[in-house]
Amino acid sequence: MYIYTVNFGNYDRISNEHFYSKKVRYICFYNQEIEKKGEWEYVKINSSKDNRYLSRNFKINFSKYFPKESNVIYVDCNRVITEKLINFSFDFFEKNSFGVLKHSARKSLLDELIDWYLISVADEKDLINLFKYLKRIKYMYDQHYCPHCCLILRKNNIQNIRFSKVWWYYYKKFNIRDQLPFSICSLKLNAKPKLFINKNLIYTKRHLYSYKKKRRNIKALSNLIKQYNHITNHDINLTPETLLWRNYKLAKEI
Repeated sequence: MYIYTVNFGNYDRISNEHFYSKKVRYICFYNQEIEKKGEWEYVKINSSKDNRYLSRNFKINFSKYFPKESNVIYVDCNRVITEKLINFSFDFFEKNSFGVLKHSARKSLLDELIDWYLISVADEKDLINLFKYLKRIKYMYDQHYCPHCCLILRKNNIQNIRFSKVWWYYYKKFNIRDQLPFSICSLKLNAKPKLFINKNLIYTKRHLYSYKKKRRNIKALSNLIKQYNHITNHDINLTPETLLWRNYKLAKEI
């Protein structure tokens, strides 16, 4: 079994708190000099591509970098691996070949897209264009689920390679975040992974570098929600946990 992470652009520090198993190979892909710790195998990637492209490419197109039929776990670099994850993973792969962490706060497509707005990776125009695109492709809104792609378990088989190719296609189409393209791909292929919750499989350390963009004005959310419901013919509201998760206070008008 392989566990891998990526640290392109020296975005995070490797934690001192990882649990290491002799039954697992730990691999970290990187492109700039980083502080090497623990029992990881460090693989330097020389590429002219930007850091975000490299991070998403190695995350999504995992099959290129690991043996066929091997069991592979992707973990974000700012997550700490526990012994519980190792034990869970060995048990998981006995019966399953594809699994992803379920997001603890987001419950709907609207939650997903509003979160893009809250962390300033998409503005109002971007979101409205996305609403229209999803309507045009007749997206199955009611079947949408919200993965948390900081932890993905995959066997390197034909089905998961196909999933990666379609996921990569939708990621490049939007070129913003990878969770929504994951869900779109899943519904298009009718290939839903096993969803599981964290239960201390991993825990989070702060990013060395975090989002340094303008904090959004929560008052704008009312209009975005109305636009979403109008364009998609839905009548849903934002899940409060999405705001709390991003440390926003709830507003009465939302």
